[in-house]
Amino acid sequence: DFEGAWLSYHAGKANVNHSHLDTGSFIVDMLGERWALDLGGDDYNIPGYFGDTKHKLYRLRPEGHNLYVINPSDYPGQDVNSFCKVENGVVSKPRGAYSIADLTPAYNRDVTSARRGYMLGDDRRSALIRDEITFRGNSNDFYWFSHIGAGTTAEILDQKTVLLTQNGKQVKVMVDTDLPDYELTLMDAKPLPGSPKIDGQNTNNGIQKITIHSPKASGSAYVQVKFIPADDINAEKPLENIKLDDWTIPDGEFKPKPIAPTLSAL
Repeated sequence: DFEGAWLSYHAGKANVNHSHLDTGSFIVDMLGERWALDLGGDDYNIPGYFGDTKHKLYRLRPEGHNLYVINPSDYPGQDVNSFCKVENGVVSKPRGAYSIADLTPAYNRDVTSARRGYMLGDDRRSALIRDEITFRGNSNDFYWFSHIGAGTTAEILDQKTVLLTQNGKQVKVMVDTDLPDYELTLMDAKPLPGSPKIDGQNTNNGIQKITIHSPKASGSAYVQVKFIPADDINAEKPLENIKLDDWTIPDGEFKPKPIAPTLSAL
C-alpha cells in the first residue's frame, strides 16, 4: 500500500563511521508523501567533515533532525559516545504497532530520564511520537523539531494543530504537551542561536521545521505529536494522554478507514 502510513526511527550507537547525532530521530510517510523528513548528509569536502567539524554541522546535529534540543549551545546536542537501547523491540498487531527507545544516554547532560515512543495507530493510519523527559535543574531551554520538505506548506491553526499540504494531500499534526509556556511555531532549517555557524554547509533553503519551544522546562514533562490524514474521522478527536508504560494495541482484525462525514447536495 503505497499510500499507507510508514514510520521509522533510529537508536543504538551514536558514534560510527558516517554517523550523525540523530539517535531517536524519525521519518513519517502517509498518503504517498513524506511529512517528516531526514535531510541527509552535507558536503564531504567541508574541511574537517570527518574530524573536528563533524558535530558542528547543522545536518549532523540533533537540531538538524526530528529530535529535541535542550539548552542549545556549541555542545553537540547529544553524547557522542552514547548507546541507546530499544526497550521492547516492536509490538505489532494487525491494527497497529509501537516501539520505545531509551534516549537517556544520549541526553544525559540535561536529563535523568528520556524515553521516546513511536506508534502506528488508528488502524495503522496515524503516526504518534511521544517523549517523556525528566530534566536536570530548572528553566531548561527546550526545542522539539520535525522537518518538512520544501514542497510542503504548513499552516499553524492553533497552539495544538498544524495543517500540512503537499501535492493536494493534507495531514494534520496534532500536539499535546504539559511543557510550561510552550509555543508552537515554524522555523527555518538553520542553526539555533548559540550553535556553530560553519562556512560552506548546506543552507537548507525552503525547508522548515515544526517547532515546540519551552524556555522553562523542568521536572518531568511529556510531548506527543500525531500525524494523521486530515480527512480521517480520528483527526477530529483530541489526543489522549496515555503514558508509554500504558501503551497497547487493540486486538482484532484491521478495520477499514473511517471517513469523516461530508455534506453533499442533490
